[in-house]
Amino acid sequence: MPAGLEGEIVPALMHLKAVSARTRLVLGLRDIVDAAVLVRATWRRQGVYDLLDDVYDLILVYGDRTVCDVVHEYGLSERAAAKTRYVGYLRREADAARAAQVRAELCTGGRPVVLAIAGGGGDGYELLRTLLEARRRWPEAADFDCVVFPGPFAPPRERQALSELAANGACARLVDFDPDLPAYIAASDAVVSMAGYNSICEIASAGRPAVIVPRVRPRQEQLLRARAVSSRGVGRMIHPSELTPRRLLAEVNGLLERPPQRGTALPLGGLVRAPQEIAALLDGRAAA
Repeated sequence: MPAGLEGEIVPALMHLKAVSARTRLVLGLRDIVDAAVLVRATWRRQGVYDLLDDVYDLILVYGDRTVCDVVHEYGLSERAAAKTRYVGYLRREADAARAAQVRAELCTGGRPVVLAIAGGGGDGYELLRTLLEARRRWPEAADFDCVVFPGPFAPPRERQALSELAANGACARLVDFDPDLPAYIAASDAVVSMAGYNSICEIASAGRPAVIVPRVRPRQEQLLRARAVSSRGVGRMIHPSELTPRRLLAEVNGLLERPPQRGTALPLGGLVRAPQEIAALLDGRAAA
């Protein structure tokens, strides 16, 4: 949101630009903001293109040009393009000792562990319910241990419904919250997930096979990301319109039986490159 949600940070940006010549203003963007036509319309309405040209000193894209060419897709000017840097995705390394501890806690029967996550959980109910329903219907085919994270923003009623389903037939473990989700991902054999930016970074960092079911409304950000990363070997995508218990279970079992060869890995150097670019900006030079 270069101008804030509805332009509310523009006065602060303009004030800093006017009164503090030493202050450098850096915009950070996800790999994909939304469908290009919607981004262009929003940015024109909010005057974002003027901010990119005249106010921001550096534009960091926490992604890769081959996933989404922000300059081309969103129509940046030559001036804005010249200060845009694609620094890569943000690696989330799990603590090896903690991951081993989680694995020992979860894998008590020697069966594979499948982790189901839905980001913040505000709209992940249908995905998690579908997986639990598959386990309830076909327990013999779902021969794996299952751990479900509803997410901190899951509505209480939905969280309760998932809890009851997990306890009554689905035989899954619900975890309300753990600050070290990367350890759970590293401890799992496969992941079922939506396609939020942080979730994809965590899955790619751990190198775990994944079934990815993106959100498609009101934004297309997750759908575009899921298509792009699945083509690079970071998971198999199921469109929400095609999500059924049978289909999801088949995809999960396919991953467990035949873990895919990793495609072209996502570049995960953002935590290294971003400070390099900021230091170069402060030094008044181009980063190496």
